Amino acid sequence: MSDPFEALISTLPGAGPVTAARLGERGMWTVRDLLMRLPRGYDDLRAATPIAALAGVGDGAVVLVRGTVKRVHVFPRRLLDVFVEEGGEVVRARWFRVPGAMAKSFPRGSAVALAGALRTAGDGTRELISPSVVTAALVARGDAGLGLRPRYALVQGVKGRVLEKMRAAALSRIGAGERGDLLPASARRRLGVSSLGEALVQLHAPPDASAARPEALAPARRRLALEAALVAQTAFLLRRAAGGEAALVVDGPTTEAARARLTEVLPFALTETQARALDEVA
Repeated sequence: MSDPFEALISTLPGAGPVTAARLGERGMWTVRDLLMRLPRGYDDLRAATPIAALAGVGDGAVVLVRGTVKRVHVFPRRLLDVFVEEGGEVVRARWFRVPGAMAKSFPRGSAVALAGALRTAGDGTRELISPSVVTAALVARGDAGLGLRPRYALVQGVKGRVLEKMRAAALSRIGAGERGDLLPASARRRLGVSSLGEALVQLHAPPDASAARPEALAPARRRLALEAALVAQTAFLLRRAAGGEAALVVDGPTTEAARARLTEVLPFALTETQARALDEVA
């Protein structure tokens, strides 16, 4: 049975030749490479924040807002401002360097839902910077909001929606089973850790806000740390075995000479602890 973690990214939905090549340039060739790029954090978008309540929300927070398009300002090749109103309160959504035709997506009086980072402009206006238009997604989900949304580092040249689709397909492939897991079940039981698939599902798709708390994610992160340690140690042992015993031996005089040269070039006298550390390295 094939290892789902080693499947090429190009086999995932949305990963055409150009997208696969751009991800490959960043070291992402396989499903494992993709899923090991973990979220930087999580945004709680389970419910929309009333525009009137944004005054109490700090800058940098990611919020979900609903409202009606009040007016649109277009600055060709520079930026697009869309003012969204709810209950007489207004928030500005701002996009930089977008096609002028994008303004047609926001006819005056139309209902819209946006999710993005909030900030206070120089004139005191609260604004969302480059928010995502999530109107269709909310219509499909009813009043359930967008749930808990993982936040990832941007990949230049690859749209976030494409990566989201690819991650979902990758998580579906690996599931929570044992296929492709480097740690055997006996070792996992002894160490008290989950399978790699279970850990990745928890980190990329926590079911709720409580599951995304640092203490709740700690076991999954520990599992990935063990994975990294195992891979590094195995690579070291394989390299050492390939080199043969002769490649591992450094004679005493050579070691002492190297230690003496290092001590000479340091612009300070070694402490007892530092000297002991050099002895251990030697």
